[in-house]
This record gives sequence, structure tokens and C-alpha cells, in this order.
Amino acid sequence: MSDSNPEILSPLERENQQLRRAVEELSVLNELSIAISSSHGTDEVIRTIIKRSIKAISAEQGVITLVGDDASDPTKTLV
Repeated sequence: MSDSNPEILSPLERENQQLRRAVEELSVLNELSIAISSSHGTDEVIRTIIKRSIKAISAEQGVITLVGDDASDPTKTLV
């Protein structure tokens, strides 16, 4: 494609970037679903979710807070 028509090229480039990001997000979700379906136990599932999510967004830390029925301590935070 030539650079002679930037008013058409720019929206196409933005749409292409959005499609790439959507594919990346779906790929991460697919990887998570595969890992979770093969995991045994809540702790392993939570570790998998945190590990893969941190990698996907290039974060340094991740936290999952579970909310339960225990009135004295209704939350449990896993890092």
C-alpha cells in the first residue's frame, strides 16, 4: 500500500492494532482455561491464574482475594 492515502491507512492501522490486542487477550484466556482445566485443587488454579496474568500484562505482582462466609475473616488474600 502506498503512503499517498494516509486518511485510509491510519484507521486501518488502528483497527489492525485493536485486532492484534484482541487476539493476544483471547490467547491468554485460552491458555488460562487450558491450565485451569488441567489443574487439581484451588491453590494450584489460583497460582496458575496469578502467574499467567502477571506474565500477560508484564506486572511484577498479582493478588487474588477470595471472599468467604466466615464472619470473623471474610476475605483470604493470596499473592
